[in-house]
Amino acid sequence: MKCRRMLLLSSFILSGLMLVVLLTGCSSSQSNRPEEQTAAGPYDEILAAADARRDTFSGRTTETEAEGTVYYISNSGNDENDGLSPETAWATLGRAFETHWPLTRNFLQPGDAVLLERGGTWYVSPDDIDGLTSDAYNIVEGVTLGAYGEGARPVIRGDIPQANDPDFWTPYHSENGVQIWTCAEKLQDSNVLVLNGGKEWADEVMPHWSTVLNDYCNADGEPFDVISELKNDRTFCLLQDLDGYSERQDLSNPVHRGTLYFRCDEGNPAEVFDEISLPQAQTGLALHTDAALADLDLRYFTCLAAEMSSYDGHTGQQVRNCEVSWCGGLLHEYQPTDEGPDGVLRPYCAGGALQVSGSGNSVRDSYIHHCGPMTLICSVHVQGPGVYTYEDMTYSGNLLEYCGAPVHIADLAKMDDPGAEGFISNYTFTDNIVMNSGEGWVNGLILQIDGLNSIFSAAVENCMGGCNHDGISFTDNIFCGASSWLLCLTDNLWNLSGKVNQPMVFSGNVYAQPKDGGLCNFNWERGWGAGYAPDEQEFLDFIGDETGSVVPIP
Repeated sequence: MKCRRMLLLSSFILSGLMLVVLLTGCSSSQSNRPEEQTAAGPYDEILAAADARRDTFSGRTTETEAEGTVYYISNSGNDENDGLSPETAWATLGRAFETHWPLTRNFLQPGDAVLLERGGTWYVSPDDIDGLTSDAYNIVEGVTLGAYGEGARPVIRGDIPQANDPDFWTPYHSENGVQIWTCAEKLQDSNVLVLNGGKEWADEVMPHWSTVLNDYCNADGEPFDVISELKNDRTFCLLQDLDGYSERQDLSNPVHRGTLYFRCDEGNPAEVFDEISLPQAQTGLALHTDAALADLDLRYFTCLAAEMSSYDGHTGQQVRNCEVSWCGGLLHEYQPTDEGPDGVLRPYCAGGALQVSGSGNSVRDSYIHHCGPMTLICSVHVQGPGVYTYEDMTYSGNLLEYCGAPVHIADLAKMDDPGAEGFISNYTFTDNIVMNSGEGWVNGLILQIDGLNSIFSAAVENCMGGCNHDGISFTDNIFCGASSWLLCLTDNLWNLSGKVNQPMVFSGNVYAQPKDGGLCNFNWERGWGAGYAPDEQEFLDFIGDETGSVVPIP
């Protein structure tokens, strides 16, 4: 498979929307409700709606129907079995799917389904082959990967289990209560260390690169010193073994490895934490035309949980009733910055939950959390001149929280080729709840790669390039809380090469922000024109949402 590049209110009756959400809603144990929040009001209704959707999701199961043959995979199975019944299940994903392109097996046919036993866990191993999806299992044309049996959704994960072995960790520095540990093996870039199943995490401290030193440095251009840079407990850094680096060199497709340093002052990390999840595989699953994922739990991938795009000519991919978490943040390149000395390059990271850059795809009734710096990534990338169109995409009934840029839309066609045009038709984002954008572990990542007021903190952003289109619509959603601006919008195409042919449509949405938070950043200005935060009606008039409402967050 080709290497893929990715960069990526007040006639409305709020209580009516809440009722719809509660009836149709979708979720995990983490609650958005602050303990001190006791007074009833519109904001409480938003929190209740999110809680209800999360709880509904946790208890919901669906059955996968197949027109063709159904195959079964279980942790207690055997790849020598025929896979045609739960009693004769296979054991591994590799028995059904291949990771490398071109594919050499073709026994799976459109209409077939491969079902994983609920309660089971499968790992996707990190690959040494170049390419963002070289790790990924290919879900071939018309095939559904789903679940069977009783219990929790089957888990597909991209971390490495050996991180839970005390022998995996070696003392590097111990002085004055500070303990820093390294790993027993060289590792690929890792976005986050997830501790105790997501109850906490370790933040990554990302080095800069000095073209003067031809080596890692801090933001001031001084040589990067692990001991002094890991200032806080439960932080880590990973220094890839780079034999020099040129500006904007692609680091995401080639496979680099290096040493990870983890500050854990309490002792050996594997003895301190019940579980350490160290993401290593870049992408978990790659969907071909009309392939689908249903009732799965995908977590701990450094680039994407699943790739469902047109970059290889595929269309009509689906994700439904799935949980996606702790994905994205893969180091992509080092970029020039105006915030430091000459010759200092700042890290830039990409990736997120799902790459949805293609026609006919959909994400429905899913719970997506703790992913970034982007989440649902719709980016027009091209290979040569021409008109490239994505059409008929639907995202509905989902709960997205603690993610960077939950909705990321970018037309980068002219960046790839000046003779190309990107076009989006009939993109529908409806009945979704988007909470706490730019918060959680992604906040520290975003601050390092994009700074304050980042586009990656917005619930909806198209700041990397507006799109020519005849229908991008956001209807009947809740957008609640963003660490920077709630919406980041532009009507400029890539590199100011032209104007979007028409604005996106906003209708019937709820927009909730703290009183000191921004509602909208337009055309890269931190506010509009004069640089002030607009009042509620001005904001609604500007985005054209005649039936929407603004809800202040106390």
